[in-house]
Amino acid sequence: MRRRARDFRGLYVIRRSDAELFTGRKVSVLPGISASAPATPLPHNPDARRVLFVAPTGWPPNRDAIDWLLALRVPEELHALGLELRLVGKGTEHFGARPGLSCGGFVEDLTAEYEAARLVLCPIWTGSGANIKLAEAVQFGRAVLATAHSAAGFEGFLQPGRDLLTFDEREQFLPLLLTSLPDSNRLRELEINAVRGARHFLNQAYIDRMIAEDAAAIFGQPE
Repeated sequence: MRRRARDFRGLYVIRRSDAELFTGRKVSVLPGISASAPATPLPHNPDARRVLFVAPTGWPPNRDAIDWLLALRVPEELHALGLELRLVGKGTEHFGARPGLSCGGFVEDLTAEYEAARLVLCPIWTGSGANIKLAEAVQFGRAVLATAHSAAGFEGFLQPGRDLLTFDEREQFLPLLLTSLPDSNRLRELEINAVRGARHFLNQAYIDRMIAEDAAAIFGQPE
């Protein structure tokens, strides 16, 4: 990859730590964004009762995360609060349904899923690049609870604790989830900050502007 990069005067990466792989080249970080998210975030839904995880199971980290959530008995914990864990994405239909759990399988239009989401999970522990589903949730204007690993893909664009909730260790997840869900004011604050982050960085206009500026700088230089 480094040898191939020598053929280019400028490079883009979507995770800040990946920039360290290259030297002697202009390297810019662009946020990973979802092309499926609307240009205008969804309005706040005070009646939302779902904790959403968009997790096509063809990607092993998604499947591992679902197995982990079920082993933690997250559906049962949510059911006790009058909430449910909602799994969508191809393959999730195989997990069935029970109190506290519903599974939608492949969903053509995710808007209705995000409309009904009180909180969106991104409990991914492995993989490189950026988790686009995290960006998608932010672009939809929803509060997010994610692993620090997932959030690191948006370093410099989203700030943990301000724009989304994060956790570093597995044992931190369930207490954070169960204390956050009843706190409507905190979730609303996260939604507001998510919308701000999407408007500033997680959108095509920002990416187009950064590319245009880089192209002008690069092509204005001598070979």
